[in-house]
Amino acid sequence: MENKNLNNFGNLDNSININDSSINDNSISIIIGEINEMSLIGKKRKLFNIVYPNHFIIFNKSEIDNYIKQFIKESLKNKKSKISNNERKRKYCSDNIRKKIKTRFLKNLKNRVNEQIRLAGSKKYFNYLQMEFISNISKEINKSALDLTFKELFSKNFSSSEKYCFSSLYKYNDNISVIEYLEKEKEISKKSKYDIFKDIKYYQIYEEYLGSKEFENDIYNLIRKEKNYDYIKKYIQLAFNLNEYFYN
Repeated sequence: MENKNLNNFGNLDNSININDSSINDNSISIIIGEINEMSLIGKKRKLFNIVYPNHFIIFNKSEIDNYIKQFIKESLKNKKSKISNNERKRKYCSDNIRKKIKTRFLKNLKNRVNEQIRLAGSKKYFNYLQMEFISNISKEINKSALDLTFKELFSKNFSSSEKYCFSSLYKYNDNISVIEYLEKEKEISKKSKYDIFKDIKYYQIYEEYLGSKEFENDIYNLIRKEKNYDYIKKYIQLAFNLNEYFYN
C-alpha cells in the first residue's frame, strides 16, 4: 500500500549518486559510538550508539543532508511501526529483514573493495563470502564474526564438513588467493588502502556502511520498490540495531 510520506522521494535520482572516490586520509579513525582498542567479544559496553564516521575507508561518505538522510533520521525517531494484520507476510518477519540487510551490506562491501583494488591495479578480485555466512542470522555465528577484521572474515571457512559445498569451498579458496596476492603486492595494497582496511573489524565496517552513500542508495531503491512506509521504517530500525542485536 502506497503511503503519502513517500511522495517526496519521487525525484531523487540525482540526490543519490554513488561515485568512485579516492581516499586521501590515511587515518583509520572511524568514530562510531565508543570504539576503542579493546576486543569486542566478551566486553560489556555500549558500543553501538551510532554516530556517522568522519573518515570513510571503504564506503563513500553520505551527503551532508538530503531527503534520504532526513527520511532515515525520522524513521529512527519513531520506533512504532503500524503494520496491519493482512500485511504481516513473510517479508515483514524481522529475521527475514535482517537477512536482507546483511546480504545487501556484504554485497556492497565486496563491490566497494573490489573497485578500490581495481583502481589500484589489482589483477585479482574478491568473491562473495560463503552463503553459509551470508544467509545465517543466528546470534551465535554473527556475534563471533563482529570482532573479526576484514582479512580474518575473508580468510574464514564458514562451511562445516557436514555441509560440504563445492561453490562455498571455491569462494573460500578464491578469497584466500586474493588476500595472499594483496599481501605480496605491497604497492597495490597501499594504493587501495587494503593495508588499512584489512585490519578494520567487521562491526566497524558495518557501521561505516550505515553512514554511507551506499546505504542511502539501498534505502532509496527500497522506497522505489516497496512504496510502503512502515516496512521501510522497520528495515531502517533493524539495520541500525543489527550489531547490537547480534552482540546481545
